[in-house]
Amino acid sequence: MGKGKGRFIHNIRVKQRILDYQYYINGSLRVRVTFNNPLNLEENDMKKVALMFGALLMFGMTQGFFAQELEAVEEEVVKPVADARIKAALDRQKIDYEIDDDGDFRVIFTTDDDGDRTQLVFVNSNVEKYGEKLEIREIWSLGYKNDGAVPPALVKKAAKMSRDYIVGAWEVIGDNRLALVAKVPANLDDDTLLGTIGSVGRKADAFEKDTQGTDDL
Repeated sequence: MGKGKGRFIHNIRVKQRILDYQYYINGSLRVRVTFNNPLNLEENDMKKVALMFGALLMFGMTQGFFAQELEAVEEEVVKPVADARIKAALDRQKIDYEIDDDGDFRVIFTTDDDGDRTQLVFVNSNVEKYGEKLEIREIWSLGYKNDGAVPPALVKKAAKMSRDYIVGAWEVIGDNRLALVAKVPANLDDDTLLGTIGSVGRKADAFEKDTQGTDDL
């Protein structure tokens, strides 16, 4: 005998005073319980017990499915928000930019007077907080990228160059990239922000040109 509709179905079979209870979801057998009738119940009473068991089981299973569905609905992907302070500053200075999927700003500008070379600089929207008031933002640009690991000699060279910088230092990203990263207060005024972007970009571009002879970054 089959009961239920939709995706929850249970079958009850009685043979020689042994009851076989089967619970299906979407046509797939999920639970199977055999009652050996230790109380010597009549066939109809055995079915009643099985139906009660099935009702309790169905209630628990449906509650579980509903909970999972609610969790799926509530678990929405929150897209990172671009920092309004950076957007306002770049807009005021009429600087072209793009905002990537992380909410960070991508600024491309020329690094020489002839306009032959360009460099991509990232201004992160995400900030790190120190104490109650200080917020630190990263402004960075790749200066080296290769299929293999960064040569140790190049890492040593970048570290030596970093000691001479007032703002910014070279960092290894992954194992095949070098980036010049400036950690600055998040609330820089417009002139200091643009000056930092330009300084990071020019240094990274010069490093790329010197070490790889390319203009891909």
